[in-house]
Amino acid sequence: SLHDALPIYISRFQHLFGGNGFKALISNGAYFPYGEYDLLQSMTGPGHATILTGAYPYQMGIPLNEWYDQKSNQMVYCVQDSEVKTIGAVGAHTSSSPKNLVGTTVGDELKNIDWPSKIVTVALKDRAAVLMGGHRADLAFWYDHDSKMWTSSTYYLKDGKLPVWMEVLNKSIAHEKCNAIQPCGIEMTVTAAKAALSAEKLGAANRLDILAISFSSHDFAGHQFGPNAIEMRDMTVAEDKGLGELRAAIQ
Repeated sequence: SLHDALPIYISRFQHLFGGNGFKALISNGAYFPYGEYDLLQSMTGPGHATILTGAYPYQMGIPLNEWYDQKSNQMVYCVQDSEVKTIGAVGAHTSSSPKNLVGTTVGDELKNIDWPSKIVTVALKDRAAVLMGGHRADLAFWYDHDSKMWTSSTYYLKDGKLPVWMEVLNKSIAHEKCNAIQPCGIEMTVTAAKAALSAEKLGAANRLDILAISFSSHDFAGHQFGPNAIEMRDMTVAEDKGLGELRAAIQ
């Protein structure tokens, strides 16, 4: 999942790309450079909810990142859920789940037909990971910026404990000084996705699994620097490199 008119960046910076990232996807995959989602509010919540549900906000219930709830007379965060707890988090979002998502994702449907699939999602933003995963994801995990750690919630991890491989991942980044709006945010996401791919044995024989990844740093940088800043070039090139690494790991 990528934001901020990325097809324009793909054509603008393609001379800087390697052969196993965007170029490979364009050559060997389905490429729709002018495809658009008909969303009034181009925000992380509704955008990511649309991707794997295939539904617009009036159908899947996520119109904005936050909205006013008339019943409670309070603002509602798109993935807030008072019945769960985010593990080890100290930031603003300490209770995340897909409770507010209406309907099903592709992953949910695979589970509904009793297919032996595993669904894992990862992003720097909780709302990106949670809403791509749907209701029946085995694991959605994200980066808590205040705690400086990858985390998830008790919606997925009922015992309130992070898996050992995620604890190892957190120890490896404990002393890193990475600002999520820099290319190192892409590198962190790729490293986390590769760790999940290996530890959760995604793509095992006789199973159709989903690993959904959002490169949230692209969005952070777009807001911070603007669409034509040199930082967006660096971010896009980092994404191309990250995609190449992921493709190599999967193959």
